[in-house]
Amino acid sequence: MKKLICVLMAMLMMLSAASAEDWCSIADIRKQIPVRWTQTYETKWRTINIDAEINIPQVDKVPVVQIEGGAVEPPFAASEIGWDSFRFDGAYQLVLRRDYPSYPKKLNGVRLGTSYAQGNWYGGFAPENQYVPLDDITFGEITDRVKSTIGMLGYDPDAFMIDEPVRLWAQHIGEYGKKNDVLPGYISIDFLTKVEGIPVISHVQETVRGDTSTALGDSEFWEDVHSGVTYHGYLGDLSSIRLKPLKIVQTIADDIPLLSFDTIIAAIEDEINAGHIRKIYEIEFGYVLYNEPGRFLTSKPGKERRAEFHTARYYLRPMWLVNCLYKDTATDKLRSKPSDSDDERNTLDYYQLLIDAQTGEVVKRSNAQDRCEYKGFISWEDVQ
Repeated sequence: MKKLICVLMAMLMMLSAASAEDWCSIADIRKQIPVRWTQTYETKWRTINIDAEINIPQVDKVPVVQIEGGAVEPPFAASEIGWDSFRFDGAYQLVLRRDYPSYPKKLNGVRLGTSYAQGNWYGGFAPENQYVPLDDITFGEITDRVKSTIGMLGYDPDAFMIDEPVRLWAQHIGEYGKKNDVLPGYISIDFLTKVEGIPVISHVQETVRGDTSTALGDSEFWEDVHSGVTYHGYLGDLSSIRLKPLKIVQTIADDIPLLSFDTIIAAIEDEINAGHIRKIYEIEFGYVLYNEPGRFLTSKPGKERRAEFHTARYYLRPMWLVNCLYKDTATDKLRSKPSDSDDERNTLDYYQLLIDAQTGEVVKRSNAQDRCEYKGFISWEDVQ
């Protein structure tokens, strides 16, 4: 354990370069940040206009914790809480489902097409908003149903960020070959889990792996942190919930120092001036999962291999997430949106850049053997 939580040599070098005023509590940082960051940059290649929302949790401390999956198989039948089935996928996932009627092939002699996506939302989720095609249910009414179900399952609804989803998107049902609403459609919502009031935004492998990544990921533990819910207008109710609860195994430090927000902005500016970042949507503070050092998946088959995932434990490291359009080469043009999408984030150039909140380092793609391993933290004692 001592080896695990020791500060690495790279961190020590960074400590010597950082002055005392560079270190802050998360409460200090909340006072530093604006609601939005607006600025224009003239780079060698192009003008970049920044107008980005900044999100930071309302907590006073950032503890160092180790976590594991918190899902348990319900001790009752799904029908007892108004659902048709449960699927317990182990400690990191529980799925609930309701059966819903199939759409007819024709309606009043009109042939219906398959569902099509139109409408993606990433913020501004007011309770009174309506998103479901041909259904007047509000976002607040949907989230109330989700919270009620989470509570009936024995979990804390406040541990899930259903009111502030990562993404919401709508599916429409129209005539064949047309984009018009004929029958109620459905929406899907992705949302995060919170640990100690801080959102768990991703596993680091989502960032370090890339188009040229090797098969190293086959031996790595990796967990998708997104919970999800679908509301089906044709059913008139929630049709599925995918729940990803987490629980703390141990708290290693009650609070740790963070670099000032100006330091994080400087790291982002380096990416802008290098020609990589072309647009920023949001900047968000949260935890990222890192694997236990030295622990890799074995080559055991099927069921035994899945069991290893269920017993995996992860360390949470504080990061800044920059949702942006990003290119590896400064002179490359952004790719166009797909013809069937109205969402500019739905391109291969949409990227979620991670910046370490304690070192200011940008997390890069990597094929290193230890790319997903936890490497310790900097304590308040280290910076005094």
